[in-house]
Amino acid sequence: MLKKMLATVLMAWLVTTIAYADDATPIKIGAIYNLDALPGAVEQQGARGAQLAIEEINAEGGVLGHPLELVIKDAKHDSKTTQQVAKELAEDPSIPVVIGLNNTTMLLDAVPPIITANKLVISSGATAPLIPQQVPGQRLFYIGFGDNTQAAAAAEFAYSQLHAATAVIVNNSDLAYTQGLARYFNERYSQLGGKVLLQASFTSNTSDFNQIISQIKTLPQPPQIIYVASPIRQAPAVIMALRQAGLKQAIIGGDSFDSPDIIHLAGVNANDIYFTTHAQLNLNSSDVLIRRFVTNYEAQYHSMPNIFTALDYDSVKVLARAIEMAKSTDPSAIQRALLRLRYYQIVTGELSYFPGSTIPVKMITIMVIKDQKPELAAMWTPQSVPKP
Repeated sequence: MLKKMLATVLMAWLVTTIAYADDATPIKIGAIYNLDALPGAVEQQGARGAQLAIEEINAEGGVLGHPLELVIKDAKHDSKTTQQVAKELAEDPSIPVVIGLNNTTMLLDAVPPIITANKLVISSGATAPLIPQQVPGQRLFYIGFGDNTQAAAAAEFAYSQLHAATAVIVNNSDLAYTQGLARYFNERYSQLGGKVLLQASFTSNTSDFNQIISQIKTLPQPPQIIYVASPIRQAPAVIMALRQAGLKQAIIGGDSFDSPDIIHLAGVNANDIYFTTHAQLNLNSSDVLIRRFVTNYEAQYHSMPNIFTALDYDSVKVLARAIEMAKSTDPSAIQRALLRLRYYQIVTGELSYFPGSTIPVKMITIMVIKDQKPELAAMWTPQSVPKP
């Protein structure tokens, strides 16, 4: 029995060793995150998600017989630092692709030197649909959907499932992300026949929402829903202000609402809150990829992953698949493989890149918070999506 066990262990060791026997040189993947944040912050968890995917792939033999290696640079929430570390990765001949870059500001700072070096960028968290169109040569890919897609899904769901014929839009006017969500929601909702009674805005420094509340309360008729386009750091305060003012209508937000802060900070006010996101992460999911991801992440980091952790994890999985398809680490070969990647199952859903776009086609997950508990409301594919 002992000999049989030893033989089994030896065989497993040989299989792993043979996978890297010809050339153990790792395939390097560049990554840029803001790591100078509090433990458990979104970007730190994103980096962990990417690293978890690397470890899983390497445990299964790597890619093309090579292990993967993540080369992480800290952008430190600073524009000049982002540009500098992007330049360093761009100048490294062993790095064909850079991942991470989870927000629009970072992306705009980092893309120029990387693209100039004829390398690729895969952004796991950016959702602004205009940016990929502005990058020459289709060298910027998204893992998540575009804001026009998620806003269209929210509008269609509100109109057809919540039977909301009137709405108020409340948005942060400083950020391209929130401006885009508000505009795309307004456009699609109006196309459907919905009436926007008021669009009120606030700034990134706003902490008192009484003026907006007063505007809503003095409308000739109350709205049936309130669409809130807000960054996560302000979303709980907006929700609390609306609820404490007696506005009980359903509130709908974008993927920035996919954060435990909504429930933790808004407390009992976190009720009848809907939001669009990339997947429902829990151990009881019917999706085996989600269950495996959540289980492995919790086992390694002793905490629950957030949706941006999953997107970074998926970015590595998608890149690894493209390298396998290309049978090469040449950036142009990887690019061609990505452009023909169809119906690929990842944690955040089925991903496909179709001709003319480097933003994937994916279903939208719509969640609802009821009595401070999130649950699935719908899976949605918009019938029509506003142009970027």
